[in-house]
Order: sequence, then C-alpha cells, then structure tokens
Amino acid sequence: MSSNKILPEEIVNIIENEGFSCNGKISKQSGEYYVEIFQGTPLGEDWNETIWFDGSKESFIEAKTAVLAALKPWWKMQSGRKNKLRS
Repeated sequence: MSSNKILPEEIVNIIENEGFSCNGKISKQSGEYYVEIFQGTPLGEDWNETIWFDGSKESFIEAKTAVLAALKPWWKMQSGRKNKLRS
C-alpha cells in the first residue's frame, strides 16, 4: 500500500532546475519513498523516471544525481539524434 504526501518546495525546485517536472507528491511504499519525475522532448519522446530515497533532502539529492548520471549516455545519444534530424 502506498501513501502520498506533498513534496517540499525545495525538492520541487531541485527537480525543476534540472529541467524536469513532477506531480508534487512523495509516495511511500514498503518503507521507502519515491518521486516520479518526467520530461517531454522536442521529438515527442516523453519519458519518466522514479527516484527512490529515504525521505530526506540529502538522500533525494544523492539518488537524483545517480539517476541523472545513469541517463547521461542516453541524453548524449538523443542530443546527437536531434542534431542529425535538424540538418
């Protein structure tokens, strides 16, 4: 069973400063917290990612950094693809 609480504005700002959006809620499941972030792309390839953390701002920042680092190769590939489509 999951429960939701309002995402602190500070964490929403971190998400938005990275170019993502969220639904403004922290969900809890099996003793862990998670936030769904999402982003649209100019090519219409919208996607989302789940960030799991312990509920603290520090844990969220660490988890967000790890998720974004894992996505960097994908972003580079997409960026190159967009440039080829524009030419």
